[in-house]
Amino acid sequence: MEKALDSLEKYLRDTNLAMQSEYGRVPWRRLTRLEYGYTIVDLLSIEGDFSQVLPDETNASSFDTVGTTQRISALHMQSYLKGADLALDAAIKLYANPYRSHQLDFMDNSFLNEFHQKPLNLGGNISRKLDNGVALLRDVDYLLLSNIDGFGFNEPGIYRITTKAESFQSSQPVTLKLISKKLSGATRLLETIDLVPGKSELFEVSALMESEDVFYTTFEMKYEPFS
Repeated sequence: MEKALDSLEKYLRDTNLAMQSEYGRVPWRRLTRLEYGYTIVDLLSIEGDFSQVLPDETNASSFDTVGTTQRISALHMQSYLKGADLALDAAIKLYANPYRSHQLDFMDNSFLNEFHQKPLNLGGNISRKLDNGVALLRDVDYLLLSNIDGFGFNEPGIYRITTKAESFQSSQPVTLKLISKKLSGATRLLETIDLVPGKSELFEVSALMESEDVFYTTFEMKYEPFS
């Protein structure tokens, strides 16, 4: 065994020295912009994109991890520090605790009540006010928005959203979707739950929300194949 290991060690050493002599040493590599962003998020256990402040990478045959093409300059160092500052600001809150509780009132909401009787071609007549809530009859994303009740996120952070819902006039399961939406229009699925007909469900989800974000609930029907 020792002879085999000694022989392998000599071969690897000689091969490495021969490659160094012909091609030079392996160049130093740094984190790419994408790797830097993932590392910061994993290191601080936060969510967000903190790599956009870094310069674009130089690709070599569609790869951005080739050491000979990875530049490092004063601009890179400044960008790394700026990205780290943004990440630390997101991870460490030094201002007052933004905690507060708010219950959305959809039953007596003036904006929502206007849509119950509006013509279908104007986006209405797809919801109903019930004795114990509001029924949504069509999969839309503009009726049950969190901001129609005057609610907004004062500070970015992780918020707990509690939703109570049930299937309405359906003999098939309904999948309820809780979605967050940014000011730019980009959406993110936060949670889904299958609503069994005749059974009310209460579920909670914790999610990172920015100050301009809103959230809403919508649904999709589940159809079972004929036997």
